[in-house]
Amino acid sequence: MTFDNWQEHLQQFGTTESIPEMDYPRARSARQVPSHVRRIIAREQQKFPADAA
Repeated sequence: MTFDNWQEHLQQFGTTESIPEMDYPRARSARQVPSHVRRIIAREQQKFPADAA
């Protein structure tokens, strides 16, 4: 969701606290993701139409 001006966002949602980043490692490429996780993601991806992205 995007807003052209911040005032519109504040009127609709009020002030929000930023979410702190978690201290977990991030996968920088597919090869760093375990194969069983890649299979789960691929299976879930089949539930959505290709043009949804």
